[in-house]
Amino acid sequence: MNTECQPCVRGWTLYQNKCYLFVRWRMKTWYESREFCKNRAADLVVIDDLQEQEFISRHIEFYHSEYHGYWLGLRRKDDNWTWIDGRKDTLGFWIQGTFPDSNSYALMIFGKNVTENWSKNEPGFKNRFICEREALIRSD
Repeated sequence: MNTECQPCVRGWTLYQNKCYLFVRWRMKTWYESREFCKNRAADLVVIDDLQEQEFISRHIEFYHSEYHGYWLGLRRKDDNWTWIDGRKDTLGFWIQGTFPDSNSYALMIFGKNVTENWSKNEPGFKNRFICEREALIRSD
C-alpha cells in the first residue's frame, strides 16, 4: 500500500504549488460551482498571470457550443472585475467585443486565443468550472 503523501488529492492537477480540479462531469451555476469547490477546501480559480492562464487553457475542453465555458472566480462588482480573493483583475484576457454588464461573471471559453478567451455570462447559467487550492508542500 502506497502511503506517501501527495501534494494534490487524486483527480486534481498540480501546477506551481496549487492543485486544480477541472470539473467536466457536471454543470452548475456560478454560485453552485463556488459552493462545490468550497466543500472541497477550495474555491473557484483565480488566475494570477499569463503562465497560469496558459496552463488552464490547455486543460479545458470543448462541450455543447462555443458559448459554453468554465466558470472562473471573477465577477463584476462595483463597476470593476474583481477576483473572489478581493483583487481587481489586471489581466483582462477578454474575447474581443465582450461588453460586461453589472451582473456579469467570467467564463473561460475553449478554442480561443489564450490571451482572449474570457467571456461573460449571467450567474444562473450552468457551465463547467475549475476549482483551485493550495498544494500540500512537504518540508523535510
